[in-house]
Amino acid sequence: MASIVSLGGSPTVLEENGPYARYQMADSCYIESYSYIDSVLIVETVCAPICASHARVINNEGITLRDIPYPTIGMLHEAHIDSVGKLSWTDYTDLLLDDSERK
Repeated sequence: MASIVSLGGSPTVLEENGPYARYQMADSCYIESYSYIDSVLIVETVCAPICASHARVINNEGITLRDIPYPTIGMLHEAHIDSVGKLSWTDYTDLLLDDSERK
């Protein structure tokens, strides 16, 4: 978040609900988080115009514990965290393809 602020961005809180939060970092950049007792699930999503996400788990000190890989099928995946902290992925690779490539 500090890098967005240093570039002139102003993060906006879109939702805060218990352990879940969603922030808009810039026009097409979002961060979702879900706090557990000793760690936080972070999803960073950039849309330009198709959305793609990066997910990771950090500890309470902000140190990355592990990256969470996106599904192996497809190229562009958007991730979301639900109300109980479950991570889900949506594949948007088809939006990159023209009609002849889809066949």
